[in-house]
Amino acid sequence: MPESLAREGFTVPVNNWNVFKTDEAFVWRSEMPPVPTERLLDWQRIVLEAGDRHEVMRVLDAPDWGYQRDRDGPVVAWLERHGERIEPMDSYPAGFLVGHGQAYTCAARLAYLNRDDIVEGWFTNLGEAALAAGVFYPGGGYPPISVDTAPAWREEGFTAHIATATDIWFPHNMMGSRGEPADNRTLSRINAARLNAFLREFRDACRDLGGDWSWTPHRPGTWEVDDQGFVSEGSEGSEGSEA
Repeated sequence: MPESLAREGFTVPVNNWNVFKTDEAFVWRSEMPPVPTERLLDWQRIVLEAGDRHEVMRVLDAPDWGYQRDRDGPVVAWLERHGERIEPMDSYPAGFLVGHGQAYTCAARLAYLNRDDIVEGWFTNLGEAALAAGVFYPGGGYPPISVDTAPAWREEGFTAHIATATDIWFPHNMMGSRGEPADNRTLSRINAARLNAFLREFRDACRDLGGDWSWTPHRPGTWEVDDQGFVSEGSEGSEGSEA
């Protein structure tokens, strides 16, 4: 059941956010050099633990390997016991779940407006979130946040990225044919706090492997991020990468 935030002092907004038909409406990315298997699996552990703890990418099941969170507990502990069930693939070692992005289900906790109340709920599919909030849904069936990697070819390293098919995280968004950005600051205040905490841990884990850090450029006045690529309450944005 959705959880109401009416008593926590939030100003009731409108649902000034969109769902897109692509899961790469906004992307944060890191290019990393080749790394040993143990370090790659440690990177995965950090990312999965952070996604779970900050409630933006909680793995619920991985049917191909018999994992169910409600029965087996958090996925990181399950991987420590049964990671060998996930066979090596391309340049990925056994136990590397993140390299199989279509083979597991993850959920995020999102705040949205339901009639005249701000509520929070867990969603595995943005279609469900759009239906709950009365937001137009163009299709796609993506989770709120996804993490994927591109395999290393010829020992050139690999790319890891976080992608989203919604702008519910951002303080200002373009809504349909409106000429001016629409105010989504109240919902952004709630949703972006969790996302930013996850982004920081993801970025730091990538940097520890020698990775860089970049993000999607955006139109002035919308989809604001600061000079680190984190969702910002300000109106100034970055050029899409960090030196």
